[in-house]
Amino acid sequence: MDLSTTFKDISNNIIDGISIILIVFSIITLIVSGILIGILTYINIMEYKHEIGIYKSLGISNNSIKSIFFLENIMIIIRSFYIASIFIEIVSIPINKIVYNMTGLSNVIGESILIYLFMITISIIISLLSSYIPIRRISKMNIVDILRSE
Repeated sequence: MDLSTTFKDISNNIIDGISIILIVFSIITLIVSGILIGILTYINIMEYKHEIGIYKSLGISNNSIKSIFFLENIMIIIRSFYIASIFIEIVSIPINKIVYNMTGLSNVIGESILIYLFMITISIIISLLSSYIPIRRISKMNIVDILRSE
């Protein structure tokens, strides 16, 4: 083995290690964001408890009430994804220039439609899964108890 092969193997091992660390951090971030979405959905449901009681007393089905909160969560996720995408586009230009000047690597932060579609799909799935438990509580709420409580 020559020196260049050894250096290449060491570099590949370092890059693989850094990739694993980044993947672990990404998974932890997704779990935390899912928990936060669930907490925010629960708080939102508790804030609108009287409105939910009025909806139920008017005869609106539980599924219709659940869909209101699911759609609200999806709208929040899409808006936040849009803002994050704009931020990435703005920040990627100077970062790509700096990295290119330092290392010669071009387009480190790339923009791909497939990556954006994958990210928005994962975001919506996490939002729906994490908000399922708080939204499920809506169907268990009793109309009289909701309207009577303060």
